[in-house]
Amino acid sequence: MSNNYKVEEKQLKNIVAKHVKPVKEEEIVELCIYYKNKKLKNLFIHNKDKSPSDSSRHHVVYKYTCNKGGCNSSINQKVYIGYTTCALEERFRMHAQTGSIKEHLRTVHNINRIPKSDLLESTIVLRTCLNRRKLIMSEAILIKENKPNLNSQNEGCNRLLKIFKH
Repeated sequence: MSNNYKVEEKQLKNIVAKHVKPVKEEEIVELCIYYKNKKLKNLFIHNKDKSPSDSSRHHVVYKYTCNKGGCNSSINQKVYIGYTTCALEERFRMHAQTGSIKEHLRTVHNINRIPKSDLLESTIVLRTCLNRRKLIMSEAILIKENKPNLNSQNEGCNRLLKIFKH
């Protein structure tokens, strides 16, 4: 309901009167407009963000940056770029068990058990794309542009775009 609802009501009534004719000539067509009040809960400002958290997002290309001692300087920054079609939370459950991120944390920082929450805190979503082929291409382009040093070539080497092979 806008502020000038009376004007809009009059315009609607004129349109109906001009273009809608009753079947029987002795009857008239009358327009009744009802307004529904807003619920009380909709009148308050909500502090809670209703958008999905990054951990539940899927079909994304993400960037993990190691924030542990020695890796958090801009010179020595360790980065991994990957894509997932499942929820990020599920993907990082896999990263906590195996792969180059776990290997880096185990060998460089002597961390054997990695909570997925720690991994998620150090991750940002770079792109979202529901088309899997576009997702894979986005990942390949972002890897080519950013040259992440935690990505090992034996992971997903069959995903490299042919235009990027030397």
